Amino acid sequence: MATVCAWPPRRPRPRPAAFDAALGLLAAAEAGPLDELQRAQAALLRGQIAFASSRGSDIPPLLLTAARLFEPLDARLARETYLEALSAALFAGQRCRRRRSSG
Repeated sequence: MATVCAWPPRRPRPRPAAFDAALGLLAAAEAGPLDELQRAQAALLRGQIAFASSRGSDIPPLLLTAARLFEPLDARLARETYLEALSAALFAGQRCRRRRSSG
């Protein structure tokens, strides 16, 4: 019996305009004064938006940046973000292998 991949969880796909709107709101928030925690949260959100919109290989570095920003502020959030970056990298690697084998 084949194992079904449970990551990422199946959800309705938001429309591309929703991602653009989210990135626009994030850019507006980043234009204002942010403390270190808010800067880390914004970096995490940018990586999560990229992951949800399947914007390619830039996702793990975005999440790694967020994890590094969290390190001095919140060890738990840093760990969770490093795990999210690892998951994104594994997922991107699987997509790349599938493309190479099908094309």
